[in-house]
Amino acid sequence: MTYRSVGVLAAHRAGVYLAKHFRKIRKQDIRLKKRHEVLTSADLGANKIILKILKRHFPSHDFLSEETGLEENPQTYKWFIDPLDGTTNYSVGNPLFCTTLSLAHGNDLLLSIIYAPMLDEFYIAEKGKGATLNGKRIHVSPERRPTHSIITIGYAHTFKSRLRIAHSLQYLWKAFLNTRVLGSGSLNLAFVAAGRVEGCYLALTSNLWDTTSGVLLVKEAGGIVTDLNGKPWDMKSQSLVASNRTIHARLLRNVRR
Repeated sequence: MTYRSVGVLAAHRAGVYLAKHFRKIRKQDIRLKKRHEVLTSADLGANKIILKILKRHFPSHDFLSEETGLEENPQTYKWFIDPLDGTTNYSVGNPLFCTTLSLAHGNDLLLSIIYAPMLDEFYIAEKGKGATLNGKRIHVSPERRPTHSIITIGYAHTFKSRLRIAHSLQYLWKAFLNTRVLGSGSLNLAFVAAGRVEGCYLALTSNLWDTTSGVLLVKEAGGIVTDLNGKPWDMKSQSLVASNRTIHARLLRNVRR
């Protein structure tokens, strides 16, 4: 089986598991990892499903999961895994959540998969092969006018990140049509790739399981992803700005203020 087929299998099985338990999570199944970061039994169950499949097919690869940390082997292939991106949404019955996987060789992203089971949406991107949603090619929005553009925003589970977003909102509201907080970093980026919104700003978000799948998806859909300084995003970047290219300079100017 190929990297893609195994990744799709793992994401689909995890998504089916999450859908089965959606709106059935009890309060005792929810705990806090940090003050603003929720963990449910569903996160752990989906994580177990994904790792079991990936390890069976690629035992020599590295695996970096939000729930179990880094499992390192002497190989340069590494999987980034977030079994449930949007845990807070999931815990309150909000269907905006997803399972996300990506594969890198060194610092080179090769494959990304985002599966939102309650939306019935499967996003896949492979380096140099474009991006798809449920098997159909997707492209970023052609909109060139900031006043007709929507920006999604996201932040890490830190007070500093939230303050950064709060500061930026006053400028984003003036420059663009509107903003949206989806509660899932991967879906923020997937919506840019699908042309549903024109841009995305993730403030002080450096967890690679939150970003890598969406980064490749946006790039393969014709968009651009940079850090706050306008330099190409890489795995050491502390913030992320993605867009359809045409509004990127305006977006950067406003989130840097």
